[in-house]
Amino acid sequence: MYLTLLRIIFALSMRQPVAYTIQGQKFWFSPDRCVFWEEQKALIIADMHLGKESASHTGILPHTNFERLLKNLFHFKANRIIIIGEFSQSPFNKELSVFKKWRKDFPLFRIDYVRGYQPIAKDSWLLEVNLTIHQKQWMLNGFCFRHLLASDNPADEVKGADFIFSGHLRPCIRISGSGNKALRLPCFYIAQHQCLLPSFGKFNCQYQVKPLEGELVYVTDGLDIYLKD
Repeated sequence: MYLTLLRIIFALSMRQPVAYTIQGQKFWFSPDRCVFWEEQKALIIADMHLGKESASHTGILPHTNFERLLKNLFHFKANRIIIIGEFSQSPFNKELSVFKKWRKDFPLFRIDYVRGYQPIAKDSWLLEVNLTIHQKQWMLNGFCFRHLLASDNPADEVKGADFIFSGHLRPCIRISGSGNKALRLPCFYIAQHQCLLPSFGKFNCQYQVKPLEGELVYVTDGLDIYLKD
């Protein structure tokens, strides 16, 4: 009964994702700044930062990073999670405790974690909640998952990868309004061989993308997602 109620609540709060095919595989881009890999039934997240928002939450709809994680797991019926980059906001916080309890209740989810360049969560804690830890990068079926990219030609840097998912930079698009007003919204930046993921945790946008011809940008305001013209 409890799980059924959660599914109803999450379904009511979930807006329609958009699908895009990469290397013959279908990926669904969510307004919640994550991606679902259909063939692997895997939810892909960059820079989750558990604990970033938990202090102020009092409502019924998903608000914290952990609640949005559950919402997308239920929506896509995922059975695997791929996390890139920063896992938590601090070594100890309420959301980490909630995540640990959830992990004990749902131990069969496979969770692969590619470490960020500034690790906060300790290996001992990550192993305790049964995460498979990858120190720099991880490959699955020709797709590479890593936090940082050091070159302008990522396909040359990561040998054997057909496509790369990365995080860290917090990509955004600047949208100008009336007068001198402007809004910066997070986005998914898809180039020829890579996708730069927005931070799943609600951090200020950092890297303003300027797509070239043939590159795609999916912009999200947290409710809807759309392809930038």
